[in-house]
Amino acid sequence: MRLLLVCPFVPDRNAHHGGGSYLGNLCEALTEHAELGLVAMVQPDEEPPQNGSAVPWSWQAQLPARQRPAKTLPLLRHQARMAWLWGPQRLPLVAAKHWHPDMPELLERACREFQPDAALIELAQMAQYLPFLRSVPTILTDHEGGLPANAHTNLGGWADRRDRRLWQSYLQKHYPLASAVQAVTQEDAIILKEQLGCDVTTRLPTIAIPKQPAAPNQSPPRALFLGSYAHAPNPEAARILVRDVLPRLRSLIPDAELWFAGHGCERIEDLSATENVQVCGFAPDLSE
Repeated sequence: MRLLLVCPFVPDRNAHHGGGSYLGNLCEALTEHAELGLVAMVQPDEEPPQNGSAVPWSWQAQLPARQRPAKTLPLLRHQARMAWLWGPQRLPLVAAKHWHPDMPELLERACREFQPDAALIELAQMAQYLPFLRSVPTILTDHEGGLPANAHTNLGGWADRRDRRLWQSYLQKHYPLASAVQAVTQEDAIILKEQLGCDVTTRLPTIAIPKQPAAPNQSPPRALFLGSYAHAPNPEAARILVRDVLPRLRSLIPDAELWFAGHGCERIEDLSATENVQVCGFAPDLSE
């Protein structure tokens, strides 16, 4: 079986963000059952898959993710393009940021050259490319219950409310084009089923099991929060843990500690001033 994966970043279990490592583990497991092809957007801090990577891609092609320019004239063009996509085209902002005019042609080439038996489209923002995959069965995986957690416009409350309405329209327009829709939690599957009026299945997580088992009875009273702090919900969660949860825990276990590790820890560096909190930065090897 040939399976084409379409996603907004490179699947890699060693990625700096949860989505990349999650899909990396999934793809490594899928190689036992299918021949894999990849169409991905490459983010600025990512490298395209190399020969000898953990996932032996049978076919792959990437597009560089479109970034916000620094220089004035390119920046004005970028802002005009985003305004057109978000305005008259009615694309939610996260989806607009992931629109690439070369992607339809690349998907057509992937179907022609790789000849997949099915395509697996990952994350809500990639659903806009379903019209260009009509020649194959498609499975759309929604990771966040139809509304990405980082869907903030930074333009004020009115813009965020409009963006949420655009997401509702986006779901109704694009999700039914998939042959099947799946979520990554049962709760999200229920939410999507109510919105779409069709069956939504749940894909259980694929996790790489360490060779050495955890031994909590041999460890200090320490909790580790791991994630990319460039993803807006993670710094928010970190602050809630430090402000609300840790004091309650320390009232029962005075020496309880809370450690934070992951990409972008500078965004929460101030939390290290709190007693029994340690901000570790990016950890190349979690086992250490």
